[in-house]
Amino acid sequence: MSLPYVVSEAIWAAKDTTETKVLKSDFERCSVTVIEVTTAAFTGTLDIQGILHEISAYANVPYIRQDQATVQTPSVTQISYVADTGTYRYVILGYWRRIQLVMTASDGTITCGAAGSSSANLFSYMTGGGMTPAQAAAMVTALQIIDNIVSGSEAQVDVVAALPAGTNKIGKVAEPVTVETPFTGTTDEDILAATHKITPGAAFKLVEISLHLSAAPTTGTQNLVLALDSAQGAAYDQVLLTIDLVANAVTDLTIKPDRHFQSGDVITAAWTNTDDKTWGLVYKHQLE
Repeated sequence: MSLPYVVSEAIWAAKDTTETKVLKSDFERCSVTVIEVTTAAFTGTLDIQGILHEISAYANVPYIRQDQATVQTPSVTQISYVADTGTYRYVILGYWRRIQLVMTASDGTITCGAAGSSSANLFSYMTGGGMTPAQAAAMVTALQIIDNIVSGSEAQVDVVAALPAGTNKIGKVAEPVTVETPFTGTTDEDILAATHKITPGAAFKLVEISLHLSAAPTTGTQNLVLALDSAQGAAYDQVLLTIDLVANAVTDLTIKPDRHFQSGDVITAAWTNTDDKTWGLVYKHQLE
């Protein structure tokens, strides 16, 4: 079951000049439409007109004046006001593709709005619910206020004061925890892929790998190799980085891969400590 469709439109506000106004096309989806008129010493006329299709001509349509106590007979006649001050509501009968209001003004002002719904049950005075004219007026006003915040198909919201400070989080937006895995070695220890590795056991992001040496190595070529031992098998293994610590005179090295890996992947490091340096290796990762 679909929800009832409701639409409203503010047509004139204290209008004192003649005008013809075509209601917005949204009203063609309504099974009942109510026109509210408020006059202030107004002298003029109002015709409620409609068309059934785009190429037909506008003509007066049947309506019932809702706020009268006596039984009403549908009318299509022009509504006339002479120095009139009051509020009136007219229920339009039948389906009309488009509706227009033709108003002539010779004195005073007229204010007018329209409200419609795909379900007449929303207008309880039409279904035995006993809505009073005051309640109907309040409903029209409320619908007009709602209509004022809508631009196209979007509701517009103005922030009129600073949002309060807070620490609550919505959804999965908590700060990720960074896990550090350190290894250290003395002068006679190498960095071994089989030993100096991380195996998070879940999907993770490799944030950083850092290496500190007591002094830069100087003998030959001494490559530090960082690699992925893939959970999918050897065919997917990768060398992530190879760097010669001698050629680059490395004492401190920080690498920020910022890469994502799957559960079961292992990150390894390997280096032959030819010059017997003291070293410290730290992995940093975040589980996902």
